[in-house]
Amino acid sequence: MGFYYSLKTGIIWLLSEIILITLFLSLTNKNQILNLKKPIRILLSILFFVLFSWGAVALSESEKYKETIVVNKIAPSDNLNKVDEIKTEIPQVDNTKLIEFQKTWSDSVVKSWKGKFIIASKLSLPDTISFELSKDATKSFNSNKSESLPMYLFSYKNSIKNKFGNEFNSIATTIDFIPNKELLKNNNPNDWTHPILKNSGLKIFGGNEYSKEFVGTLQCKYKDESNGNTYYILYKNNGSDVRIIDYEFDNYWVKKKDADSRIGIGIPKCY
Repeated sequence: MGFYYSLKTGIIWLLSEIILITLFLSLTNKNQILNLKKPIRILLSILFFVLFSWGAVALSESEKYKETIVVNKIAPSDNLNKVDEIKTEIPQVDNTKLIEFQKTWSDSVVKSWKGKFIIASKLSLPDTISFELSKDATKSFNSNKSESLPMYLFSYKNSIKNKFGNEFNSIATTIDFIPNKELLKNNNPNDWTHPILKNSGLKIFGGNEYSKEFVGTLQCKYKDESNGNTYYILYKNNGSDVRIIDYEFDNYWVKKKDADSRIGIGIPKCY
């Protein structure tokens, strides 16, 4: 590669010298052969400067290549400077104190409610603390989770910070609410659906995915001309009726078997 750059430089500068000599003779010699016209002399002058500059670049590349060879020859081997790596393992955190604290803290939360809101805890320590809600609390499970759970998250973080400082910051613990077990036994999620098809005679239930209460039997629908809203009318067991606006009706529940058995019946208008 170094020979290539040297040869390239020599050829380029040889050509530029030939052009320079030709221009010189053209200007000083009156011989008809060498007496070049002005446009040709200008063209040769430009060509000379181009070749001269190109030769300078080639010479620079040649010098850089030589420097690279010298540096590579004197550079020490990577293996000579290689230092054996010392593998260090981060010691595991002793969770014993943390787990004992979590047990004590969760027990105190359960006892403070005396079976009225939180009735038990389910632990998978140190990762998870789950609080089982009472039957009444499960009936409003979603709202209780959004409104009350953040308070216990704050209490846990504040208590563990006061007791251990930053010692267990690397351990993430999930705290959550779970629905009442007794209610779940009689409430298989696979048995229920929302009333997508509105058919007369459907038994309509209110509640959430964990707890449901009978509201009434779907009878008919009507449109209120005063506000343009459509309402569904449900008859209760005591003979009274319940009016539900159409855009809220899909939040209610029906048993799948009941919904399937009434497909195609339809729903009449109220008169």
